Amino acid sequence: LALALPLSAAIAIGGVKDIKQRRETLVVTGSARFPISANLATWRLVASAQMGTPAAAIAALRSKIAQIDSFLAGGGLPADAISKPPIQVTQVSVSVPTGLKKPAFRRVPAWRVSQAYAIETSQIDTLVQTASKVGNLLAGGVDVSVSQIQYLSTQLTDAKFAALKLAVADARKR
Repeated sequence: LALALPLSAAIAIGGVKDIKQRRETLVVTGSARFPISANLATWRLVASAQMGTPAAAIAALRSKIAQIDSFLAGGGLPADAISKPPIQVTQVSVSVPTGLKKPAFRRVPAWRVSQAYAIETSQIDTLVQTASKVGNLLAGGVDVSVSQIQYLSTQLTDAKFAALKLAVADARKR
């Protein structure tokens, strides 16, 4: 009797332990799709001019800047959506033909100045329409390099929580 009581208690506790450890769980995952759309667009342009002196290069660039400013304003883009960092100035060398057999070219110093534009707006349709007409600037003699429009959604956190809510609802349904 003295041995039976502790032995039976040990067997009972071991059985309860096994029952607790064997408890099976069911894992359910939910799936959801939540559409998002861009509400901000960024477009970059760079105008440049290259001349023999810095003053001549700046004068040529100012003419191009005036035409670009007019083009962007005419496209309906607000002035506060357009930012222009400082003008960049670089001294370069240009190869000029001499008209002789040797040396056929000589290196001449020149100045290259450029003005960048960054347009960031929530008026995406207006920006797309304006960007599609950039060929008019090129046809008008303004050599400008342009980038593709970049689209961004600033409401990703809200969309993430909405999708998570839908996924939880789907998991509960399953």
